[in-house]
Amino acid sequence: MAGDQGASARGTGARVPRKRRCLAAGCTRRYTPRCWHQRYCGEECRKRVRRWLAAKRQQRRRSTDEGREAHRAAERARRERGRAATEPASEGPRGHGASGPICDRPGCFATPLRVVTHAACFCNADCRVAVKRVLEREHKWLARGALRGDALCGHELERRRAARAGERDRLWRSLLERHRREADDRRLR
Repeated sequence: MAGDQGASARGTGARVPRKRRCLAAGCTRRYTPRCWHQRYCGEECRKRVRRWLAAKRQQRRRSTDEGREAHRAAERARRERGRAATEPASEGPRGHGASGPICDRPGCFATPLRVVTHAACFCNADCRVAVKRVLEREHKWLARGALRGDALCGHELERRRAARAGERDRLWRSLLERHRREADDRRLR
């Protein structure tokens, strides 16, 4: 049935997006995106990435003096509560379990390799390439102006509007005059 939907979409001229690899570390699934900027295959990967984002936020916060002091105070209070409690807490630790810096690929908690030449820190080449691939794809999409429709193709948009209104000749003349003026300006420089 999914094949029928793809065939009918192709017949009507609708765009059928390619399958992509999920950006979340550890996920090898390929998925069909629902929108142009979708990076993850499903809810479980998005949950893992939210957990990773919280760890990155916490890491940045604890790198400041204010954040370290707040963490010390919170840990002191937690230890005091533990001593005062008669029975041990049933909950385990909530954090990601990584000590120190973590990789910049969403969902990867590995310790990154320190390379001075890069602003981002990745644990290996696979993580670096995966993030680079996604960022390049999004950059190309935005550079094409796909979100703005034909806004970058102003001449084409003007031509379509004029054709609908029956003013094609007037438009072509004005475009021709504009190109002649631009050519004259270039020659005068």
